[in-house]
Amino acid sequence: MRLESELEKKVGRWCKRNGLMYIKFTPYGEKGWPDRIVIGHTGKHLWLELKREGKKPTKLQDHRMKEMRIRGVQAHWADNYEDALILIEECV
Repeated sequence: MRLESELEKKVGRWCKRNGLMYIKFTPYGEKGWPDRIVIGHTGKHLWLELKREGKKPTKLQDHRMKEMRIRGVQAHWADNYEDALILIEECV
């Protein structure tokens, strides 16, 4: 089973090759936020939570992403490379 960090690096390399910004979001004192922001060429962006294969977001992470989507923000999660790229291509 792949580590989450391996997936984050692989997705990051793909974003860089495709000219997208790939930012690690680490808010001090806050938990549950998606930890990656992908920004495309037109300003569209995706808040992305990457998980180890077979794992799901915590209840707090799920809650935060739902709250973000209610406000019109693209916030999703993936547990594998292929799904992550589909989300990125659809959202940015």
